[in-house]
Amino acid sequence: MRSNPKLETPDRRERGNVAVIVALLLPVLLAFTSLAIDVGYFLLVKTQAQAAADAAALAGAGTLHSGGDTASATTSADNISGLNGFTNGVNQSTVTVSIPPGNDPGGATPSFSADANYVRVEITKTVDLFFGVFNGKPSVQVAANAVAGPSNVQPCMLGLAGSGSGALDISGNVTVTANNCALDVNSTSTTAMTLTGNITVSAQAINVVGHYSKSGNVTVSAITTGTTAVPDPFAGIAAPVNAGCTYNGYSQSGNGPLTLSAGTYCGGLSITGNHAVTVNQGTYIIDGGNLSISGNISLTGTGSGTTFYLTNNASLSISGNTSLDLSAPTTGAQTGMLFMQDPADTSAASITGNSGSTLAGNLYFPSAGLTLTGNASTSIPMGTVVAKTITISGNDAFSVSNSYRTTVSSPYTTGLFE
Repeated sequence: MRSNPKLETPDRRERGNVAVIVALLLPVLLAFTSLAIDVGYFLLVKTQAQAAADAAALAGAGTLHSGGDTASATTSADNISGLNGFTNGVNQSTVTVSIPPGNDPGGATPSFSADANYVRVEITKTVDLFFGVFNGKPSVQVAANAVAGPSNVQPCMLGLAGSGSGALDISGNVTVTANNCALDVNSTSTTAMTLTGNITVSAQAINVVGHYSKSGNVTVSAITTGTTAVPDPFAGIAAPVNAGCTYNGYSQSGNGPLTLSAGTYCGGLSITGNHAVTVNQGTYIIDGGNLSISGNISLTGTGSGTTFYLTNNASLSISGNTSLDLSAPTTGAQTGMLFMQDPADTSAASITGNSGSTLAGNLYFPSAGLTLTGNASTSIPMGTVVAKTITISGNDAFSVSNSYRTTVSSPYTTGLFE
C-alpha cells in the first residue's frame, strides 16, 4: 500500500512567509539606512563649514582691528579657513572672502554691507554621498556664511586675564547694569564668565573670548562668545609723578571727623573706627603698604576730583560699614581715573560699599584681581572697571558706565554678526 505524501506543517509555512517579508522589506530598510548615513554626513560637513566660516571671518576682522589692510585680512581669513579643512579650490571647496561684506546670500542689505571694517566669508563644498548614487543624487552642496566686524559698543567692564575660569565671576544676589556699554571678558576658558545665584546682568553687549557658565536664577542679556580680546583701554594713561614721601605709615583710629590731603603716603594709609572723612582734591599715591579703610567710615571727596594711585605692591581694602562718595578728576593726565594700580603690581584689591555710595570714576587694576561687594540693598554707580579678574558678590546692584572719559581712546571688540 502506497503511503501518503508528508503534509507541510504550520511552522514551516510561517517560516517561509517571514523569509518572503524580509526579502521584500530589505531594500526599503537598506534605503532608509543609507539615507540616514548620508544625511548625517551632510550635517557633519555643514557644521564643520560653518565653524570654519565663523573662525575665518573673526580672523579677518581681527587683522583689520589690529591695523592690517584688506589683503592681509583676506590672507588671515583664508589661512584659518584652510586650517579648519576648507581651502579654496581644494577638495571641491570654494572659499570667498569679501571686504566690505556686501549683501547677504539671500540678497538682503545689512547695515554694514559697505563698511570695510567687516569681513564676510562664504564657504561652499560639494559633498559626495556614500549611497547617493543609488538614490539618484550622488552629491549635494553645503553652504556656510559668516560676517565679523567691530562692535561699536565700548567696554565699561573688562576682565583682562587671557586664560582661567571666572575672569568675570558674579555670584550671590547681584544686579549688574551696563546700559550704554559692554561687558568684555578676554579669557579663553570655557568658563571665562561665571554667573551663579540670583543674578541679573543687563548690558548693551556682553562679549566673551571663551565661553560662560550659569547656574541658579540667572537673567542675562545676549552673550556673544568667540570674540577677539579687547586691548587694555587704560594702558596709555601715565602714572602720577611721585615726588617723595609726604606721609609715612599714616594711620588713624578711634572716632571723629578727619581730613585727608593729597600727597605720597609711604607705607600705606589706614583708617579704622568711626569717622566722617573729607578727602581733599588731588592725587593720593600709596607707595607700599595698604590703602585700608574699615569700620563705620564715610569718605567724601571735594573739589575737582581725586585719584588714588597704588604702587610698590600696595594693596587696596575698603570694608565694613563704609559709604563712598568720590569723584575722579575731569582734567589732567589722570582724567577719569578714581582708583588705579601700577601695572607691575599684583596685590589684590577689594571694595565694599553701602547703599548710596558713588564711585564717579574708573577703577583700574590691570595685573590684579578686583572684588566688588555691596551690603544689603546696595546700589553703587561707578565708571569703567578694568582688572585682571573681576569678582562681584553680595546683595547688591552695581551700575557701570563709560561716562568718565580719559586721555586715551577706547578700543573696540570684534564679533560675529551673521
